[in-house]
Amino acid sequence: GHAAGEMHGARAIAVDQSTNKVRDPSAGDVYVETVRPYEEEVEGYVKEYEYTIIEKLQPNGEPVAKGARIRGYKEPGEATELFEAEVHGLAVGVGGNLFVYNEKNVIEFTNEESNRFKALMNSNAEGEGRFGIAVDSTGSIFYLGHERPGPGGPPTVIAKERRLEEAGKLIGEPLIEALNGEQSSAVVVDEANDNALVDNVESVGVFDTDRLGPERIDTRI
Repeated sequence: GHAAGEMHGARAIAVDQSTNKVRDPSAGDVYVETVRPYEEEVEGYVKEYEYTIIEKLQPNGEPVAKGARIRGYKEPGEATELFEAEVHGLAVGVGGNLFVYNEKNVIEFTNEESNRFKALMNSNAEGEGRFGIAVDSTGSIFYLGHERPGPGGPPTVIAKERRLEEAGKLIGEPLIEALNGEQSSAVVVDEANDNALVDNVESVGVFDTDRLGPERIDTRI
């Protein structure tokens, strides 16, 4: 369906793991990419929708009382920007802030019940954005999926980027363009130690915060 709380092509999901409602009003809430851009025929008519909608749900699955749908963001002095393409993933930081990876941008929202726009970071990794986002406990290191540039090799890899300010803008400075150069479908960060875990389809690569090469964990059955 397309109404509030209904799913239409849902893919990305993130959970606010906090239990402290005082410091994080969104503690326990779930963010889901409930509607993705689509074109379909309904009763002989072609229906098209060009935007992505992110739904904010309570732990019981019901939409939150206010601010349940996040359709885009508004920078100070600028017009509202809707999520025109499919988002490449959602992540929630340790403090409860929401991060939306859309095209080549990471958009940060506050942890308030009705999330507000906070900042925008542009990824400087080579290639187009692809599915996959994770953020470490400091909120300054990001792991982002992107298209591997050049001929050959897997189509999607994970880059490690550091957020910094340059000429008044936030950018993602690539520290490692491809963590291990293998086809990657998802990435998460272990909050206990900030290690990054990358799903390489048939195995999982585990990366500590300082190294350049992975410790391998084979997940094949």
